[in-house]
Amino acid sequence: METIRDAVEGLNLTLVYGGFVLAGLLFCGVAFLFGGDGGDGGADAGGDDGGGCFLSPISLAFFTTSLGAFGLILLHGLGVSPMRSILYSILAAAVSMTVLSFFFYRLFVRGGAVVQSEKVDGLSAEVFTAIPEGGVGEVLYRDGRGQQKALARSSDGSAIPAGIPVRIDRSVGPTLVVSRVDRQV
Repeated sequence: METIRDAVEGLNLTLVYGGFVLAGLLFCGVAFLFGGDGGDGGADAGGDDGGGCFLSPISLAFFTTSLGAFGLILLHGLGVSPMRSILYSILAAAVSMTVLSFFFYRLFVRGGAVVQSEKVDGLSAEVFTAIPEGGVGEVLYRDGRGQQKALARSSDGSAIPAGIPVRIDRSVGPTLVVSRVDRQV
């Protein structure tokens, strides 16, 4: 125990905690810019909500950021000893990550914000934002939650202008794959 205490007191914990805050924020920023949501815990892969694991890269980044933030608050704001600041920071970060991840999981995955393919396959939709050739646009469709808007691409890679009726063939992640349907006269 004495060796650990000596090692901790030899560290510049302000820099260590600051590094945790910076690393967590950078990861979240990169994930936001490049669309990384850390997965949905398998919510669109099964017949139910997938059980889902609330531990994702984003929640771990939150843990890292909050570990650093709690450490700085405890060490400098409350004057807690270095050894205790490490212990308390880990505990506080674990609790806050668990609580926040649980609520986000309940809100987005179990609450239905993730497109579940078995619930949208075969539904009728209308192109809202034109789908360019080989690109992605948006469609509007109705499900049990009401009118929804989702990213979409055409099944054959062709362009589909706005206002054209389509059928949802399947979903690939958050993007729907759609096909044109003939208008009935």
